[in-house]
Amino acid sequence: MNQNSMYQDRPSRFSAPATSIFTLIELLIVIAIIAILAAMLLPALNQAREKGKSIKCINNLKGTSMTMDMYANDFDDWLVPPRGPIPEIESRWADYLVKYSTGYTIANSSFDPENLRRLTPFRCSKLEFVGPETYATAKHTANQVFGMNLHLYGGYAFTGALITRRAIKRTKAGRETFSDGNCCIPYATPSATVLFADTIRYADKGYQAWMFFGGDLAYATMVHSAGIVNVSMLDGHAKSATLSELRTKSKFIPDTGRSDYGYFYDLNGNQYRN
Repeated sequence: MNQNSMYQDRPSRFSAPATSIFTLIELLIVIAIIAILAAMLLPALNQAREKGKSIKCINNLKGTSMTMDMYANDFDDWLVPPRGPIPEIESRWADYLVKYSTGYTIANSSFDPENLRRLTPFRCSKLEFVGPETYATAKHTANQVFGMNLHLYGGYAFTGALITRRAIKRTKAGRETFSDGNCCIPYATPSATVLFADTIRYADKGYQAWMFFGGDLAYATMVHSAGIVNVSMLDGHAKSATLSELRTKSKFIPDTGRSDYGYFYDLNGNQYRN
């Protein structure tokens, strides 16, 4: 026997193993399984992402109320007014709290990145800053923050913008009747008195630095989930609250026959009554 032939016929220990090749049908089955799993997981992932945004929003609300609380401690119990006393400057409550907490002065007419960065802790992280092409009064960057509960300051009533420049003491919030005849919401305990909330002003497709429980165009708004709005209270804590809870525990302005009282709204301006 030829010696070379003998070695050629013997299978090599180092020959490549047999490989299995996917057929087209098998490949399609794998892709279909992956698609089904993705479809099953996507809603859960979206819910988790939305929950994370809501938690961050609540943390910002809590931080905002705590900063206001520290301000009141340092200034004889006075709360920052919704906007400043000088109409020509048109400052908002967030301007004061940024200045108080960081020493930085907000330029109201500027969309400078530093302005926006400084205001970020005082707004919902889900909502983006919008420019004048979207929001008629977007030049006030400090408008695009959480809405302060204007009912504590007497509401708009008939003296209009003057009320938004009024300051009140923390211990009198919800208790005070003002000289112009305007009164606040009925008194609730500090832990149930809404100070800030997610807010949208629908007339200009933008945001507002104060809010009403109905009765104007700046509303407490459901930013994260149906039937719930994120709020912070006078005692400094923040949470997600239902309309029913706000009506009963927080003396939420009840329905007085007007369709825009005692409700809140979603991001599309749809009214929710329950």
